[in-house]
Amino acid sequence: MAILSGIITGVLAQTSFLADTIFTDITVTYEWWVLFAMLIIVNQKHWIQAALKVLGFFLISQTLVFVVEWLLVKEFYFSYWYRWMEMA
Repeated sequence: MAILSGIITGVLAQTSFLADTIFTDITVTYEWWVLFAMLIIVNQKHWIQAALKVLGFFLISQTLVFVVEWLLVKEFYFSYWYRWMEMA
């Protein structure tokens, strides 16, 4: 789930003909990411297991978003990284 969502988000973020459409909402809003986290959390029996799986999900998926964007554009946008760090 983490790998697939990271790759899809990175590709959608750099697809110009989909810019400002419903398909790119996952790249600019957090609602989809909250949904993914909640799906992981509700399927766990212990809180520590849920917390570690959500942490792993975000570490993998967000890293893949940046790697895919870098591969498609050949530039790394540090502004996205700073925004995520400000929220954390």
